[in-house]
Amino acid sequence: MRLMERDAWEVKEAPSVIGGVDLLKNLPTIPNLGALDGRVAAHIEMGKTAYFVTTNTCYVPLLPEINPKQIVMRRDMRFGPDDPVLWPRLYSDRFCHLAAIPKAPTRPEDRNELGVMWWNPSPANFICPASGLTVSRGLGRLEIAWFSEFAVRTAALINKYGEYVNSLPTGTKPPLLLPQLVQRLQLSLERLRIPSTYVRMVIFWKACLPCWFIRPIQAFADESILKVVVPFAASDFLEMGPAPGFSPVPATERLDERLSLLHRCTENMPWYRNPFEDDGPAATNSAAGSSRGGSAAGPCSAPRRNMSPAVSSGKGSPYAAARAQSKAQKEAKGPNENAKPARDKFLPLDRPEMPTTITPWATALGEIDRSCPPWCGSDKLQLYVMPEPALLASPEEAPRRHLLYHHYRLLRDALMFRLADREQRHPLLTTQQWRDTLQGKVTKQGKTGTRAQQRSANLEDLLRPAFNACGIDALTEFPVRAEAIPPLNVNSTKELLWELAEINFRYEFLALDARASRLNRPDECRRCFAGPGLIGMDIRESQRGLAALEAMERLPYLLCMAGLMRDWSVPCKRPKEIDNARGHTEWSSSSIRHLEKKVATYYTQSFYELFGRAAVVPMRLQHTIAQCD
Repeated sequence: MRLMERDAWEVKEAPSVIGGVDLLKNLPTIPNLGALDGRVAAHIEMGKTAYFVTTNTCYVPLLPEINPKQIVMRRDMRFGPDDPVLWPRLYSDRFCHLAAIPKAPTRPEDRNELGVMWWNPSPANFICPASGLTVSRGLGRLEIAWFSEFAVRTAALINKYGEYVNSLPTGTKPPLLLPQLVQRLQLSLERLRIPSTYVRMVIFWKACLPCWFIRPIQAFADESILKVVVPFAASDFLEMGPAPGFSPVPATERLDERLSLLHRCTENMPWYRNPFEDDGPAATNSAAGSSRGGSAAGPCSAPRRNMSPAVSSGKGSPYAAARAQSKAQKEAKGPNENAKPARDKFLPLDRPEMPTTITPWATALGEIDRSCPPWCGSDKLQLYVMPEPALLASPEEAPRRHLLYHHYRLLRDALMFRLADREQRHPLLTTQQWRDTLQGKVTKQGKTGTRAQQRSANLEDLLRPAFNACGIDALTEFPVRAEAIPPLNVNSTKELLWELAEINFRYEFLALDARASRLNRPDECRRCFAGPGLIGMDIRESQRGLAALEAMERLPYLLCMAGLMRDWSVPCKRPKEIDNARGHTEWSSSSIRHLEKKVATYYTQSFYELFGRAAVVPMRLQHTIAQCD
């Protein structure tokens, strides 16, 4: 696209008389243009009818040449003349705001202020991690200088919206379209933080043009026009060639339908589909049978209903047969007196690389009532969005921990991309599957017919679609030789494990809210956390939100959680403090800490009852975080 090129908007004058009508007959001595006048005008013909076009700028665009039966993605990852923010379209009452969008700036001073909004990223602006830090060759991020400038402009625009909302009379809400557009702007910025392919990065950038008026030449009467010019064609400014690999989208000639379709094609959907939504529909149905707002009795006195066999036993899981065989063999051998006790996932793990626990959350996890089996059944398959942080830090031997940390670093971008990929469904993994992944068993290996070979082959099948999508053709690096593992940096490892804990916690909160409330409200859940998203987080969030040291800073997030929890139906009693938590209450530090304890207790017990395992709870970092954008 050439919208920002030098001299792109240079206009040429055209004859003023068209079909015997002089468009300059009302040329004013002193320009004083009204709403239907024009700085410039042009004449065009459609069919056998002549029209004149006026605009509120210094040039006139031709009507776009479109295919009435389809919408096509272009090579620059935009929709060319079909897109009303690239080229003007006819007026639509439903999309009336499009007429207020300015065109791309052409003056240097204007470009400095807003030019980034029309900038076309090139491959040179797509930064990939250095070799040895990741195995995902095709993933990267927008370079930090451009992202920072775009983030600043975005924040300024959102702040202006906030000022507008605050200026409204009490009780007056802004038009519904405005908060939707603000949300989409925030989500677009958030998605630029997430590792992605170059094509997906480019697709978030838009450009704009002004409104214009078209009338039959016979209707020209009293309008004032300052200049008649040659109109511009979209093909002279926009990329018209179709993008390879993107099929045309069927469409109709109706403008509103085409604009709605275009909106859906480019819609900035959140990258957080609930990954647990396929995990145990019986659990959701069971939850629907409990009383609204939770049982007044304790967890053991609540009715218990086991999951259906297909869900509780993990039928269909590639590990189900191996797990059943291993269990039978262990039972036949009897207890192994030399075996190490299994790690208690309800207790903090003491390792120098682990982030600091947040006391109310760690305490609540350790005090879960496990005297009765969880409500979902004791055999429920335990699945995780990402590896549990303690899984990486649990080996007692430091070299083995270093191997797991390094393997995770190599796979991190690919696993985040997998979690954010909406084009296909990626199943959650069990603890054993994540352990195998971190040990480097991500391709088929082992002796033919062995359980180890079956597990590695199944794991490769689960991960291969995501690896292929981000340019990983072969995983020959795994497992990495011990001598090739870089030295451990304790602080950077803590940051890595904090991010893992936070991603797991945020997705698990989203999943628990959906299951306990039977509502789909990811946007409301996001407000419970520092920062805008569930992945691609700013490391400084490790000292904000629920991890903030000051109780008053934690309060808004606790109140948001409490508000959602009031809709939950779970087989454990909801504390009255959650029902009574309101923003207008006078809060002291001690009352905030008391509410925090109740929120953490109710959350961890509820998660245990509906998912059958310990929740991954939030943590904080205490070392100084680098101040980077």
